Amino acid sequence: MKRKLVYLFLILTAILAGHYIGKACLNGDPVWAWLGKQLEFGFDPHAINLQVLVLNLGMHFTINALQAILIFIAILIAPKVSDSIN
Repeated sequence: MKRKLVYLFLILTAILAGHYIGKACLNGDPVWAWLGKQLEFGFDPHAINLQVLVLNLGMHFTINALQAILIFIAILIAPKVSDSIN
């Protein structure tokens, strides 16, 4: 259970840090701009009309290069972090 929580915490931290630092790199020096390049995928909202209820389903994901790097690092170090926590 502890290991799963550590994985979750580190991956969420990597996603958030990668998002904000990647956005900052995108608007900064051109040497570091590649860290902010984004890949977007998903599908647009689609309405399902059931006469009584209308459901809108849609999903979009965006990931940048820095997020991918930080998620990979988080997965590698999570077991070591988990073992070091008493």
